[in-house]
Amino acid sequence: MGDLQLGQAITDPTSGGVCRVVAIFPQGSVPTYRVHFDDGGSTEVGMQHLWTYRPRGQGHERFREKPSSQRTYAQLMLGQRALQDRWNWFHVGTTEEISQLLQDGISVGIPVTEPVLYTVNGRTGSGQMPAYLAGLLLGDGSLPNLRITACEHEIRAYLLSLGFHPSLALHTDGHPKEWTAAGPSRRMIDQWLRNHGLRKARSWEKFIPNYVFTADLQYRLEFVQGLMDTDGYVDDRGRCYFTSTSFALARGMRDLIWSLGGVTYWRERDTGYCYEGEYRQGRRAYELYIRLARSCMLFRLQRKQQRCTETQDDNNFLLRTVDRIEPAGEKSCQCIAVNNPYGLYVTDDYLVTHNTAGLIGKVLQHARRYGARGRMILFRRTFDELSEVQEQAEQFFTPLGATYLTSKRVWSFPGGAQLRMRYLERDSHADHYAGHSYSLILIDEAGNFPHASPIDKISCGLRSAQGVPVQMILTGNPGGVGHNFLKRRYIDPAPPNTPFVNDRNGNLTVFIPSRLQDNILGQQNDPHYAERLRGVGADWLVKAWLSGDWDIVAGGLLDDLWRADIHIVPPFDIPHGWAIDRSFDYGSSHPFAVIWWAESDGNPFPMRDGTIRYMPKGTLVAIAEDYGWNGRPNEGVRLPATEIARRIRDDERRMPWGGRIRPGPADPSIYSYMDARSVADDMARSGVSWTAAASRDRVSGWLQLRNMLQAALIEPMQEPGLFVFETCRQIIRTLPVLPRDERNMDDCDTDAEDHLADAIRYRVVTKRSEVQMQKVIGA
Repeated sequence: MGDLQLGQAITDPTSGGVCRVVAIFPQGSVPTYRVHFDDGGSTEVGMQHLWTYRPRGQGHERFREKPSSQRTYAQLMLGQRALQDRWNWFHVGTTEEISQLLQDGISVGIPVTEPVLYTVNGRTGSGQMPAYLAGLLLGDGSLPNLRITACEHEIRAYLLSLGFHPSLALHTDGHPKEWTAAGPSRRMIDQWLRNHGLRKARSWEKFIPNYVFTADLQYRLEFVQGLMDTDGYVDDRGRCYFTSTSFALARGMRDLIWSLGGVTYWRERDTGYCYEGEYRQGRRAYELYIRLARSCMLFRLQRKQQRCTETQDDNNFLLRTVDRIEPAGEKSCQCIAVNNPYGLYVTDDYLVTHNTAGLIGKVLQHARRYGARGRMILFRRTFDELSEVQEQAEQFFTPLGATYLTSKRVWSFPGGAQLRMRYLERDSHADHYAGHSYSLILIDEAGNFPHASPIDKISCGLRSAQGVPVQMILTGNPGGVGHNFLKRRYIDPAPPNTPFVNDRNGNLTVFIPSRLQDNILGQQNDPHYAERLRGVGADWLVKAWLSGDWDIVAGGLLDDLWRADIHIVPPFDIPHGWAIDRSFDYGSSHPFAVIWWAESDGNPFPMRDGTIRYMPKGTLVAIAEDYGWNGRPNEGVRLPATEIARRIRDDERRMPWGGRIRPGPADPSIYSYMDARSVADDMARSGVSWTAAASRDRVSGWLQLRNMLQAALIEPMQEPGLFVFETCRQIIRTLPVLPRDERNMDDCDTDAEDHLADAIRYRVVTKRSEVQMQKVIGA
């Protein structure tokens, strides 16, 4: 589907006519699978591609018919029903669901298309060559001699009417066996064969000219009848077969039958014959078992028609059965949305499949599949962002019959499904949806949320009392303020396109990547988009957008300076000349943070691998941490101050330098009094004291931290820098991706997980002399 364009006409399987592509959604490079069917058809799709299918053996309901134009002909001649209710009696599910059914031993069938109603006249560009005559020629014709073998009275009469001359050779019934084209018919046939490269073709070299496959319905059926009247037969059970020694002719016949709404089953066999009493090996034969709704219409000969058994009545219809699903490698894919009321279109080998797409396509699929049981809601971060999504929705939903109620910001779809359009500009807005129930929740541009709290609250409404499978989908780009939590939750746990169980809520989760180069259509329509992005800002951000690289450090206050290979160091023995102290950020419902620091005296020192290293005097190294969280980002353990102090004392008793630790700077809030007591007083009574941070100015603190991170990058170092032991995992997790405040870009977002960063800030603004000489508060 890589060449599809918006508005392009593709085959509508429910009518045989056309439907239009109303949206194209590139999916990036994803693992693909080839779905094989028992009639030889196949197509490549992703595991999340949708199908309309039915487990074999389940009963089918009766359906109506509405004949018109070519559809009248299709109904009368081929037994098909146009605008059938039968499409309502199928399941809609993914390739993955079908694969599971096959593993469980359940056979799965998909519906055949209605006869495809091409509008091209089959005679265009081919003179006045009748379709039935063309079929007879390719069936029992000797093309180099312009001769047809005719053993049926009806065929002889037809050839005689076209001016064919009988030969002297007689059939066993005493009538001429071979008929040779003569007069105007000869010139017409000769020109037709030359036009299509068939003039000298022998029986095993025959093929169906390309124009036939897109000819109108009547022409294709008459062409098939010519082939079946000559090379087709009906067995004693009324089943229809076509046999040829030409692989290309048999394959072309199979495609024609598919286009007529039939199914075929392919078989190959060896042939032989006797010559002067000696058995000789013949050419390989290709046999098709053919089923149409009215199989008798495969023939024009009355004798063969009367032997046929009908394969469809009002309570049964043809299905194409899935045979197997095999991996086909990772490829760039895209999904489409079509304006077919059932979301169906015809793909490779006339296979009926279902449209699907990004968020917009997912809404359409959910609405069609579950009708009034489908309760959907879509969120963006701000009202302006929501307005942008609304404009896109109008382009796709309105042509499909959906209506929008502006006052309530609700889309209503045919069938009763509804989609609410909402925004969450403040985290507290998520509280408004407590107690709601939705079968589909969509979070567009989730990276615009600084943390996961509002998304977690919204996800509590993911439930359905009516048995609809529930799903939550987030989209986003790397580099946003929410880069860290998205990467940690959805990208780091498993490779791309690999489902995993989310340890936070037990839900099955999968990360599906997409890159700019996967959006082939977008690049064709806007070839200069990438160049414009490169002029937007920092190289790291442009790299993230263009390549979908989530491994970069992005969206943070310190992202342009943090270098894990430099700032993270292996533990080493702290020299005796170095000072050791700690800093503290208090938290109860949010985490508390304690960091132990070693400050360089400016002398060279040995690393554990024997190398000698130098750090300028005043360089700080975070050598240990105690992070009071419950394992969920930004959630504390609610310990009283005395218990926190006890943990700190226990930690320091286990440290090899415990006796050298001095009080360090702490969160200024611990000195606030309530009921004549403060957190600092409670901790001091438990044996842990602190000093006041030298400065409360947040921006100046972050600036000093940036200066120290920058100093560590210079080799050799000239100014005091900052390093972190590789054992301080929570500092390493949270500090590099500290997000900026949207209202003050020089400060961090205080709603983010900034507690360890605050403890670092208190320490970097406090000189060691201040730590040593200042009065210990609360002691």
